[in-house]
Amino acid sequence: MEQERKSGKKKKMIVTAVVLAVVILAAFPALILWTGKHKLYSAARGQTPDLTSARMTADDDGDVVCGGHHYRYDTDSINILVIGVDARGLENTVGQGDALMLVNINGRNHSVKCISINRDSIAPVKVFGVAGDYITTQNVQAALAYSFGRDEVDGCELTKFTVSGLMMDIPIHGCVSIDFDDIAELNRLVGGVTLTAVEDVEKAGIHKGDRLTLTDEQAVYYVTERNSGSSEIGTNSARMERQKQYVLLWCQAMRQKLGENVSELWKVYRSLTAMVTTDLKTSELLYLAREFEKADLGEGDIYELPGKYRRENYYDEYIVDSESLAQMMLDIFYEKDD
Repeated sequence: MEQERKSGKKKKMIVTAVVLAVVILAAFPALILWTGKHKLYSAARGQTPDLTSARMTADDDGDVVCGGHHYRYDTDSINILVIGVDARGLENTVGQGDALMLVNINGRNHSVKCISINRDSIAPVKVFGVAGDYITTQNVQAALAYSFGRDEVDGCELTKFTVSGLMMDIPIHGCVSIDFDDIAELNRLVGGVTLTAVEDVEKAGIHKGDRLTLTDEQAVYYVTERNSGSSEIGTNSARMERQKQYVLLWCQAMRQKLGENVSELWKVYRSLTAMVTTDLKTSELLYLAREFEKADLGEGDIYELPGKYRRENYYDEYIVDSESLAQMMLDIFYEKDD
């Protein structure tokens, strides 16, 4: 009898241990996501843009006053800078930030908005001497910021400074950079992006109006190719249209993939971390991926910094219209006080 009681007690302990293990394993992903969320929202706590440089005023609470309305910065916004780098796998080359996009993810209303930033935008860039010492800040093309980095991580930090300054001190919670050559792998991750070509891309054998699913090689050309030697001003604008189109369709395809099976989240994470440089931790990336999967992303959620081109000393310069930018930022990053 005593032996049976001991045996029954042992079985109960085993069952309890198994149940406890199952509960812990089930809660583990939720704990990771909670940790990621907490870290991200703590990263830039208290930081808000300064729109007063665009002839807007602020009230006593720090809210922006425009057109008789009060606007409060939405602190539920997480801003991640994504950089496409043109190093193309070359050794001893950091490359330039040839494609820049600020991705805004709002965990409260489950929205995603992408702001495409022209690489030719004249913006504050930190300049360093031969010994690597900081010398000054100059207003030059935003793409150059990344190239002044000692390595990819440093390039990300410098570009965050530049983009934040260009966008009136917008807080940036993290950065992800990827070499243009790795676009092939991004395309492979979603099984190819299907689109209607908005212009000819000769190297990829693509003609305007073609409806096709891009091969991995075609995807690289479609996103990166431009005629930089053209006498026409603003050749990067046409490439940006292709980039915005590809990003939108890729995001929609990835969102569908993540929604099909929760295990895809881990698979995608492992694939992406093998090719990107980022200052984001695992928990932060997984939280962002989960919020991204919950959100809808349509054509109306892809923006472009307003401005116009000029050419001085052969180089194209894109001059951002600060007043139009401030209005756009009110629409994206602020809540209106009704």
